[in-house]
Amino acid sequence: MTRIVPWSQSLLAEVLATGDLAVDLTAGAGRDTLFLWQQVAPSGSVVAFDVQEAALERTRLLLQAEGVPVFLHSYEDPGSFAKPGVHLIHDSHAQWLQYDFDSPRVVIANLGYLPDGDRSLVTQKDSTLRALTVALRHLRDQGRLAVVGYPGHEGGQEEVEAVGFLLSGLDPERWQVLHLRAANCPQAPLLWVAEKKAA
Repeated sequence: MTRIVPWSQSLLAEVLATGDLAVDLTAGAGRDTLFLWQQVAPSGSVVAFDVQEAALERTRLLLQAEGVPVFLHSYEDPGSFAKPGVHLIHDSHAQWLQYDFDSPRVVIANLGYLPDGDRSLVTQKDSTLRALTVALRHLRDQGRLAVVGYPGHEGGQEEVEAVGFLLSGLDPERWQVLHLRAANCPQAPLLWVAEKKAA
């Protein structure tokens, strides 16, 4: 019941269809990226960011094992996002505006550290808030943003509090925001899903 990541994926799947564009702000081990591709394939696209080369390599290997078309991008070589497939960007999610792709149907952010990776390398409150602010602005009408937060690691509580403040302050005339957490386990992962209402 408290496995938060499957909840996030299920709530995004409700609004995704073949041909859509989805953005993964934290490629990590690639599981969310692959999930998004499975919803939008074969004619859609997924854009996935990560600052860690190790994370992008794990994601690339997972995707290619599943036969997914993969394209690599960076701030030095932004390239084109026109082809269907998964576009991996070696850059911070806070740099979204430096890349030329359309408004997405969904955005996911799975915060914290790379599973089985260096736990000292974690998402940071300031860059997370910048990325989420851009995501909220560019999300398509009736699209959804899902954020999984982890209060249990150093800096995690501060990050989830900041994310909660941002999302709980959204205009209810324009947004619906769902918040899921284990009420009796304050260190457990938690989830927000924000849906942008039609204008």
